[in-house]
Amino acid sequence: MGVVFGEEYKPRETSFLQTSSIRPITTRFWHDCWIGETPFVRRFHLLYRYSSMKDGSVRDHYSETNGWELHLRRSLFRENERSQLDLLMGLFVDYALNDEEDEWEWVKEKQKGENVVIVYCSFNF
Repeated sequence: MGVVFGEEYKPRETSFLQTSSIRPITTRFWHDCWIGETPFVRRFHLLYRYSSMKDGSVRDHYSETNGWELHLRRSLFRENERSQLDLLMGLFVDYALNDEEDEWEWVKEKQKGENVVIVYCSFNF
């Protein structure tokens, strides 16, 4: 299961692997970089503070019947909160979940003397 992205999607990647989709069940909506290079918790901090699903996955924030749902504990009253909501919802215009498997591609050329341990240690978990 992956996410279909519009033109602005930048694939999540490391220096060795990249993917053109994410796993909606395991990718955290607010904390992982799944649209752009900054997690939503930092880009949309005013909305995050009212979220009732701070650790929810991308799948938790999407409904087949209603589309994207942020699970905010209250209505937004301030102009800057409304502005962040409009910006965030605008990111989802061309995005929808699908049931396709994720595909990963090895993108790093092997260097002399490089082995699996060196590659594994270079990942940021």
